[in-house]
Amino acid sequence: MKINKWTFYISMIINALLLTISTILYFNFADDYTVSYIVSILLNVFAGSFILSITSLVNYFIYRRYLLRDIMNECLKYSHMFSKLNYFIPKKYHEEDLKHIKVKNKKEFIEQYKYDLDIDNIHKLEQILKDYIDLSETSTRELWNMYDDLDFITDLTDKKKREYWNNVFNYIYSKICMIKEYSFHFKIYVSANNGNYKVNEEKLLDLQDKIFFCKKYNYDNGDEVKDIISKLEVGYETISGGESKEFTIVYNEVSDYLLKMFDSVGKDNYFNENYSGIGSEENE
Repeated sequence: MKINKWTFYISMIINALLLTISTILYFNFADDYTVSYIVSILLNVFAGSFILSITSLVNYFIYRRYLLRDIMNECLKYSHMFSKLNYFIPKKYHEEDLKHIKVKNKKEFIEQYKYDLDIDNIHKLEQILKDYIDLSETSTRELWNMYDDLDFITDLTDKKKREYWNNVFNYIYSKICMIKEYSFHFKIYVSANNGNYKVNEEKLLDLQDKIFFCKKYNYDNGDEVKDIISKLEVGYETISGGESKEFTIVYNEVSDYLLKMFDSVGKDNYFNENYSGIGSEENE
């Protein structure tokens, strides 16, 4: 894409120079056979350069389509990777959970119940940490190779390319780097026999706040919730507040954003501001 862009620019500059020089020589030295011979040579070179400019322009749009489609696929790939992450909600003991339970030794039963909750939290935390560790080991080299070749023919100030840097390439890269930083601690915990559960739980809760959307709503906020859900590209989870009038909506914000970027790149790729969806022939 980049090579074809600059080949087109250079050939067009040569075209302009050759045509200008040939015109000046032809009209100022019309009876000079030597100049006429030079002009004919220049015009032949001009013809070849003109064909080169057309060829490079056609190749530019071909590679543009391939590259933007690859970027769209990268958005899908990373969206799918992030969608595999589960939102961790540590289970906690609430006295009302067992208030209707009648057993012979209730104190012992409660202690066992708390112990089971802790074990369940430990196992769930470890599995989620492993998912983050796997994601942290993802290579972004292929992504950066695409960025290096990205160069729009009408983007003389690189404004469009900077938009792609901010909205796609650096967005993905920064998220992966962020997970790598946290995964340094996660790897130590997973590989240790007696790791510090509480510290890693806090780190995970902090990390997932930067990846997931999680917000409490009142049941009276139905219209606001419907508006949020209608714009989602991913699935969501609702967590009831028990007997309260509140509930929580959770969804993977990164995965949702990257699916929206898929559509955004598709609009550029297919020159269609209404492009939306995956593999829709109507949108192409």
